[in-house]
Amino acid sequence: MATHRFLDPTAPLGADSPRWRLLAALGLDLLALLTMLLAAAASAMLWLLTRTQAGRIDVTPADGAVALSLIAAALPAWVAIEWFALLRIGRTVGGRVAGLDAAAPVRGPARALLLLLHPASAVLWAWLAAGAALLDATPATEALALLAAAVLLLSLASLLRLLLRPDAEALHMTLARRAPGGRG
Repeated sequence: MATHRFLDPTAPLGADSPRWRLLAALGLDLLALLTMLLAAAASAMLWLLTRTQAGRIDVTPADGAVALSLIAAALPAWVAIEWFALLRIGRTVGGRVAGLDAAAPVRGPARALLLLLHPASAVLWAWLAAGAALLDATPATEALALLAAAVLLLSLASLLRLLLRPDAEALHMTLARRAPGGRG
């Protein structure tokens, strides 16, 4: 009976292993997101401390809204940075630092599909769903939440697939390549 490479004791598991590079890239991207959120929270706290004279006066609703907006803006900003890296260097910022190989470029309308299905986009879809919920737009909230969940499930399935078969292609790349104009 053949042993799967993931369970093969002779398979490389050092720093050069594709599995470790993938996990390192994921960790670095999440660390970047957390860092952006913490920096945004620190900016919001500084804003509130400045506007309330270090807490001597109450926070106005407008100042609270500005502080919340500063924090909320970190999520789409992180997604924009990741998308820019995907378009320019073919991998996320964490993927570049971890030494992942750049994916072959996807051309035409398939590039948009690649970005919209990329795991980093799950954050954007969830952020948009939360915004739609604040506006009490129930159909849009449900659609965006469903899209966020679908992209997250696709991402988890892709991660599992890449951990089991490091030579495989990520599912969002496979779908983008099969789209019209996606290079096959």
